[in-house]
Amino acid sequence: MKKVSWIFVKQLTNCFLSNLLGVLLVDITFLVNLKDSKNCS
Repeated sequence: MKKVSWIFVKQLTNCFLSNLLGVLLVDITFLVNLKDSKNCS
């Protein structure tokens, strides 16, 4: 039982981390694009 819950927690953590990483990447891309557009104008 303990092993199953550990796997579940690990899976949940991996999902959370990948979602967080995705959000961070989107934010960074947005900021870089914003900076580039400011430089162009």
